[in-house]
Amino acid sequence: MIGVCQQILHNNSPNSLVPGQGLSDRDRLKLQRFLSGVRFVTTHQEKNGTISNKPKVVKKVTAQSANNLKFTNSEGKEISVTQYFQTLGTKLTYPAYVCIETSSGAAYPIEVCSIIPGQLMRKQVPPELTNSVLTFSTKKPKERLNSIVAGHSVLQYGQS
Repeated sequence: MIGVCQQILHNNSPNSLVPGQGLSDRDRLKLQRFLSGVRFVTTHQEKNGTISNKPKVVKKVTAQSANNLKFTNSEGKEISVTQYFQTLGTKLTYPAYVCIETSSGAAYPIEVCSIIPGQLMRKQVPPELTNSVLTFSTKKPKERLNSIVAGHSVLQYGQS
């Protein structure tokens, strides 16, 4: 999901998803508008040692990083999202990045989220992508198939 967010913001800087440094409130809201309603799965191990493949839906992008976003755990202690994931055995590579919040209130670090491929985009296409969508949609079927196959190998779906 990190790559998708950087594409939306047109910013590949390592700080592009760090609140207060590279991520302004305006950019966070832009991400939130684009990502709300998108289904994703997490790539970390749960307490029981399994990886959950249950789809979750993005509600919002948090204003705080995983280091700063705190909640009360089941033992009544206040811990950060980063600390919680360490208890699960997952050391976050980007603890300063924002989190994704679901409708249940659960917050997941953006680095453990993976967008489920093949979802329909029901929102208006962003102006900067309108031209590429029109170009793609006016291709002949054989050209379109070749473009899809090439994109599949570029995104390396079979290897991630």
